[in-house]
Amino acid sequence: DIIALLYVGYAETDPKTKKLRLTNDGKEFLERKGVDQEFFEKLRAAVEELKPKIAALDAQIELTTILSRPRAPRRRRFF
Repeated sequence: DIIALLYVGYAETDPKTKKLRLTNDGKEFLERKGVDQEFFEKLRAAVEELKPKIAALDAQIELTTILSRPRAPRRRRFF
């Protein structure tokens, strides 16, 4: 569960890029605990399946944010 990993400090999100990454504590935990190869492959497949959906949602949110920003009023040209 990603929320649990964030809570215990094994994962973090970069606020600028909105990407999830492991912390040093998370890397150390995985090295000590070890990872089942079958589980790792299932996880990798799930991530690859979700990447396009997440990218589309990110683009939609970014576009909505850009369009909802207040703009400066346009100046009239006098010829």
